[in-house]
Amino acid sequence: MEKQNNQSSAILISLGFLLRKAFLKLKEAGGNLLLSVFFIVCLIFVLFFFLGILYYSIISIKIVQTNYLFTFRLIWQIIFYLATYALGVIAQVLIIKSLVSPKEKFNVIISSLKTYFLNFLCLSIFINIIFLVCYLPFYGGIFLLLFESQVLGACSIIISLILNLLAVIFLIMSPFILIEKNKWFIEAVKESFKIASNNFWDIVIKLVIICISLVLLLNISTLLCIILPTLGAIISIILFIPVILLVFSYLFAFYQYLK
Repeated sequence: MEKQNNQSSAILISLGFLLRKAFLKLKEAGGNLLLSVFFIVCLIFVLFFFLGILYYSIISIKIVQTNYLFTFRLIWQIIFYLATYALGVIAQVLIIKSLVSPKEKFNVIISSLKTYFLNFLCLSIFINIIFLVCYLPFYGGIFLLLFESQVLGACSIIISLILNLLAVIFLIMSPFILIEKNKWFIEAVKESFKIASNNFWDIVIKLVIICISLVLLLNISTLLCIILPTLGAIISIILFIPVILLVFSYLFAFYQYLK
């Protein structure tokens, strides 16, 4: 009993320590993080504004023949998705680089995109492929449930959830390793795997706490949107950015704690 109490106390102490470190890191890197967010928002606005004007210009001028409209819209959706994906990679690189090098000037943070973008893009694609493979049993389980194979379907879904959880545990440190140590994405994945293997249950506990916290915040923002449709949506958007920055800062503090 005393041992269990000591373990619980140690977990709470480490959680408090990590939260303090996360807030300190946010304070230290606050200027670059705010500039990064502003830069990303401007990029989103400019890119999507340009893409929107280009799309409606092509449609209105009828450059594309009616017979090829479906194909054109499909290609345009792919371009839109790729642009969104690239912006996501840029956002992650800027946020993590700001946390890793809080004292660097912002122009140095921006110029680091040349160093990290391609490598981080490869890591992102690799991780998405892993998650896609992990989700295959889930889709198989849904298919089996539709054909009234409840036991097999439920087992497939549970296996998929376990595989996804393991993927998160073993890969979650790789973005921070890649940026901090400028390692090729495969080497970053290997090191993340090694860290997770040595600290498996510690990572599981911290991730569960993060997930519960995010679910609670999501439910609160959803409730706000239902009760106050306009004001609630604005508050949710305002809260979303600092929460995301705090999650990144917490994970980076956790990575530094484990390495």
